[in-house]
Amino acid sequence: EAKSALTAAGSSGRADVAHYLLALDDPRMRSSDRLRLIFGVVGTVETRDLGTEWVLANYERLIAGANGVFITTRLPSAFASQCGADRAASIDAKVGPTIRAANVGLLAYQRTLETIRLCGALRDAKAGEIAAAVSSAGR
Repeated sequence: EAKSALTAAGSSGRADVAHYLLALDDPRMRSSDRLRLIFGVVGTVETRDLGTEWVLANYERLIAGANGVFITTRLPSAFASQCGADRAASIDAKVGPTIRAANVGLLAYQRTLETIRLCGALRDAKAGEIAAAVSSAGR
């Protein structure tokens, strides 16, 4: 069906497909379809950074042209696949003022930023242990 096809296409991991889908401007596409594509692209390792940068660059256009509360409350969680305090700061610098000004979905956004920061803290704290485990497993 259409939902499955959109999910599969968005999650293909192919940059060319991701670019095409993100640029798709079909008036028949519902907000939920657009979100499904975005989440598929940013949720796939191979296209995560490409998708995140696209969302950051197009954030204001996305929330202005969509079903207001529906997309503004869900779109920030698309960033949750990012990891690190630096990524959280970059995302907040680009879209934080818009989200805070709208005051819609603010709690979800703040939680997403915290998740991104905690991911980085955990990654940094466990990096030595992981390296040691991989090193000893290779012997």
